[in-house]
Amino acid sequence: GPAYEIGYEDFDRMWAATDRWFSVLHPEGYAELLAARPAAPAYRERAPNEQAVAHFVLGYALSSVGRLEEGKGELEEGLALTGIGRGYQHLLLFELALNQAGSNHQDEAIATARRAIEVLPENPGPWAFLADLYGRSSAPDGPSKAEEAEARAKQLSTDGKAWRTVVEVLPRDVWLADLNPFRGWGDGR
Repeated sequence: GPAYEIGYEDFDRMWAATDRWFSVLHPEGYAELLAARPAAPAYRERAPNEQAVAHFVLGYALSSVGRLEEGKGELEEGLALTGIGRGYQHLLLFELALNQAGSNHQDEAIATARRAIEVLPENPGPWAFLADLYGRSSAPDGPSKAEEAEARAKQLSTDGKAWRTVVEVLPRDVWLADLNPFRGWGDGR
């Protein structure tokens, strides 16, 4: 749709996930309807947040299917955009931290998760993820930091004011409730 035009290469990568499956349905008199339709105006240029959501979704999708380097590149491109909102910064950082952990870059994942927390400290998800990272860390203070982060995640998960902030800040362009627990977004409830 408007402002979400994609190039053929990106379209083909996304379509390849379904083995390029397609179905064609059209109403009777389709050719006449199409001929009578006025030409569509050119798409306007994408706003920074519209560009950010495209990078987030593609980065998330690539990371989810094990194409971690490509996913990381998309997420980093999204973060490099000028003028993106706080919600997109948070989503991109959190997903990048998940990607880095999946690539066994634990120290980078911890630093990036902390950056996501700086942007939206009320979200319990990154705190729980940070607790897990510290719990697997070989650092001497890993267990104590894991305990602190887990306590913060638990406290925030029952804090109504914190959840209202999260709901207000996170963008509504993507369906976040469907993000599965093994990607770091909660316990699946």
